[in-house]
Amino acid sequence: MEYSPSKKTFSLTKMKFYRMNLNISDFGLEKADKVEIAGNFNGWKPDTEPIYHFEGTNYEVTLASPEGVYEYKYLIDGKWYPENRNRKLVIGENGALFAQGDLGTGKFVYEAIDKNTNLKAIVHKYDSLQYFNKLSDSEYEFKIRTQMNDVERAYISIVLHEEDNYEMIYELERYQDKTNGFDYFERIINFGKEAKKLLYYFILEDNGTRAYFNGTTLSYSKPKRLVVNTTSKDIQLFNVPNWAKEAIWYNIFPDRFYNGNHYNDPIFNEFGPEAFKPNILHEQNFVEEYKWEKKVTM
Repeated sequence: MEYSPSKKTFSLTKMKFYRMNLNISDFGLEKADKVEIAGNFNGWKPDTEPIYHFEGTNYEVTLASPEGVYEYKYLIDGKWYPENRNRKLVIGENGALFAQGDLGTGKFVYEAIDKNTNLKAIVHKYDSLQYFNKLSDSEYEFKIRTQMNDVERAYISIVLHEEDNYEMIYELERYQDKTNGFDYFERIINFGKEAKKLLYYFILEDNGTRAYFNGTTLSYSKPKRLVVNTTSKDIQLFNVPNWAKEAIWYNIFPDRFYNGNHYNDPIFNEFGPEAFKPNILHEQNFVEEYKWEKKVTM
């Protein structure tokens, strides 16, 4: 939560905790009396609070910042490290973690630049609604993520029955997440019948080169298919009830009833209440006082 004294407002920001290790021996140091960190996440103000010394030359740094791409340096006993450059920090999953995509090269970006992270550029998780959604017993939504501008075309190869091994291949539609620097390929597929088990992998193409992804491994030969039991409790479901699919929804925002323009207020008390006052500013400039006079009978 952040308070702005000038605007007298509070604002909430979604923060994410990020931990990383620091070994000062990487800078040729054997010990330090004071270790601070500064970056554009804290206005480049050196701070010791996020840093914990647990043994020898090893420190742990814990940051709480919104997802994004940052630059930072360490201030150790009054001297900046690294000396000639800033370090880059990516909090959350962002395309900046990976090499830049390059269409037409036949190469696919997969591993992160920083070898200390296990994040991959190409992702599909059947147990996440972001990548797999069961819309009905026969209709499913599939999605795969790649580095932006790295894959020309993407397909999904699906088998419903292991016995006959009948393969169905569908091309996926691309859309770009320019905020985080990824491409997503997705498609909703209706099999026309109940599908209790899905066996599939993704096919990625670029400049005539094909790669295959089954949710865990990127390979250049056909891999073992990912097997999903669609009746399993492992998969997340987001079902829209049939009664709601054709419904028309209305949203009512109470703040919309704030009277911001008094010139178009009613000119007589048509609906009440009794405390109603005549609108002498009405845009038609039509006011007859007798409409508000109460007749008293004796």
